[in-house]
Amino acid sequence: MKTFFKFLLQNKLYTAIEAFGLSVALGFVLLLVSYSKTEFNVGNNLPNSNNIYACGTGDFIGMTLGTAPELFPSIPEIKEWTRVVNMGDADIMVGDNYYKVKNTAIDQNFFRFFGYQVSGNALVGKDDVIISSSFARKAFKEEDPVGKTIRYNKSNLRVTAIAQDFGPEDLFEKVDIMFNADRMKDQMSWMDNFGPTAIFFTIAQGTSPETVEKKLLDKYCDYWNYYKRDGSDGSFIYGSTITRMNDIYFCNLDVSSPLRHGNKNTVKILSIVALILLVSAIFNYINLTVAQTGKRAKEMAIRQLIGQRQSYILRLYMEEAFIFTAVCFIIGYFIALLFRSVFNRLLSTDIVLVPDTSMMLIILAILITVSFASGLIPALFALRFKPIDVVKGNFRFKSKMVFSRIFILLQNVISAVLIAIAITMTMQIHHLATLPMGYNTKDVIEVWSYSIGFGHEKQQILQQRLKALPQVVEIGIGSNTPMQCGINGLMTDNSEKYSFMKTAYMDSTSFHILGFKVLEQYSDPLPGKTWIDEETKQRYGVTANNNIIGKKNKGDVYDVCGIVANYRSGTAVDTPYSDQHNAIYIMGDENDRYGVQYVKIRGDHSKALAAVKKVCADVAKEIVGMPIDVTATYLDELLNDSLTENRNTMALVITFMTISIIISTLGLIAMSTYYTGQQRRQIALRKVFGYKTNSVAKWLSLNFFKLTVTSVVIAVPISIQIIRHYLEGFYYSIAFPWIAILLSVIITVIITLVSTTEQTIQAALKNPVKTLKQND
Repeated sequence: MKTFFKFLLQNKLYTAIEAFGLSVALGFVLLLVSYSKTEFNVGNNLPNSNNIYACGTGDFIGMTLGTAPELFPSIPEIKEWTRVVNMGDADIMVGDNYYKVKNTAIDQNFFRFFGYQVSGNALVGKDDVIISSSFARKAFKEEDPVGKTIRYNKSNLRVTAIAQDFGPEDLFEKVDIMFNADRMKDQMSWMDNFGPTAIFFTIAQGTSPETVEKKLLDKYCDYWNYYKRDGSDGSFIYGSTITRMNDIYFCNLDVSSPLRHGNKNTVKILSIVALILLVSAIFNYINLTVAQTGKRAKEMAIRQLIGQRQSYILRLYMEEAFIFTAVCFIIGYFIALLFRSVFNRLLSTDIVLVPDTSMMLIILAILITVSFASGLIPALFALRFKPIDVVKGNFRFKSKMVFSRIFILLQNVISAVLIAIAITMTMQIHHLATLPMGYNTKDVIEVWSYSIGFGHEKQQILQQRLKALPQVVEIGIGSNTPMQCGINGLMTDNSEKYSFMKTAYMDSTSFHILGFKVLEQYSDPLPGKTWIDEETKQRYGVTANNNIIGKKNKGDVYDVCGIVANYRSGTAVDTPYSDQHNAIYIMGDENDRYGVQYVKIRGDHSKALAAVKKVCADVAKEIVGMPIDVTATYLDELLNDSLTENRNTMALVITFMTISIIISTLGLIAMSTYYTGQQRRQIALRKVFGYKTNSVAKWLSLNFFKLTVTSVVIAVPISIQIIRHYLEGFYYSIAFPWIAILLSVIITVIITLVSTTEQTIQAALKNPVKTLKQND
């Protein structure tokens, strides 16, 4: 082993390149293995998670608040159930301090049902609440919060227990406060508000989930006369699904808060890219080790001459590879610790790097695999030669002809593919970020003002106070926005199938602020009237004399006052429903429910936003008694925020691409140095026979250039398939980016030229006489 460390010290360049590439790769692989392990374990960390199910419709998880108590008692296969209700954010006071908290409502048996620990008494009364341990520390400091009160919606609620925060492997989002679900009876429709209530239940042993699913569907169709067995007629509410708890996180159904929902494609992409990075580093390691085998040929020859068997030499290489890999893994672990916060932010997660038993087994498997691959090939290569071959120098020429070319080729393929993917992702994200919305989003703040109350009078108080700000140009009110509006089922006289209308609700001033382009106007846009866009007009055949859309008693009816230019509902990453269309309902009636204000501003954006939020807090303090932190965001920023997950994935892929290129480039530099050193006599002889320096440099570079051309020929079809698969995940996708393929080829060629040119030129400039006088 001493000779191995001596060899490493004597070849510092190769050692540094190998250690850097493998350490960085192992560090990032460790991060993403931990991330992937956590993601795939979400909802699977509870003792009974494989026998807990959540019910839902045909396309989303969640039912109504009253579904379980009304329908479950008549299904004997369902043994026990509990509910979790989405309540969004809440504004509370603890003493004189204001807090905006995340909250949910649960049944009394929630903790026992799932097996979570809680210190204190369960929720008994409607005014009891349980708080998380992190919120307890934040709001009550060192005091015991049990028995203390908090103020919520002018009511005093009593803290009865403290619960541990949900962790990264829990299916539930982190919350600060848990209310008694019975409290929701006064705030939510019992049987007509589908989605916000997640209902979990266990089934009797021996019962198939399909049986329960069918019985639930029968109950749904019997209770709701509009409920459909399937979605063949375009129904919005149809079907029955039950999903096992440990399958929910990555299921194909829509999942809303308070349940978490992951993106399996993101995990797969990052896992594959990390694996590619590791393979690239291993190739680099093996390549450089094989290239340096000649320098240890005499050592191995002597070992064989003194009687050491080939099996011993093979084991020696494996042991050396394991030690080197283990050292690189330790360095990689510290690299992982250094970058963990960055990954947590980009992936919106909490990566745990404290290994448990399963993680230790994964780490050991990675160490053994990398060591085996990195040690076996150089050992087998060294053992192909007899001691006499080493003495004659045959080893040198064969080493450069086989493994070096193979691994350089594979590394170039990896780099070219990653470059093509990174360029494609950049182009796609830019495309989504710059898609025209069809309405104005510049200099417009969206204020979610429902916290002060939905009534017109309260909203007007806020509106008038905001108008007094010097930064405010114009202000309108509404109920939602085109970017965040719901969808309504619609049936026309000539169809038995439902179509869908994405309807934004706002007053005429808001309509003007958003700058919709009016193409036709049939009547005055009075409250109760609707604007539709060109595509919607064509779909329903609307004219000035035929301007009513929909059947009475069959969903909403739209009285169209005019046509606007086409615009997009939702964000750039939303996938529209089949047969989905757009409408803008004009509000203005004092009995309408208002919850949004559109504020057109002038001047500095940050100062204007701060002024708007301060006014909102002041008005809220006057109306509801607490300085509510009202959500206020520029529409442009909302569009940008919707792309955060895609941007973060792109950033990670670009990071891995850059690291892979660095590893590949360093390997090329080292290999070109080694190669030109091996060819020094050939170079000298060519110069003696009259070859010019540039001719010798071209000859030296030709081998690397041929490998690069071969690698891009292999990389192009691979890149095409991966890019097509990636773009299939976007409804608004770019045309196939052939320019990305071309750029990846050009960049790969440039990297090769830059990596090898200096070494080849230096070798070509050496004095041939001095070279020929040197001993091998």
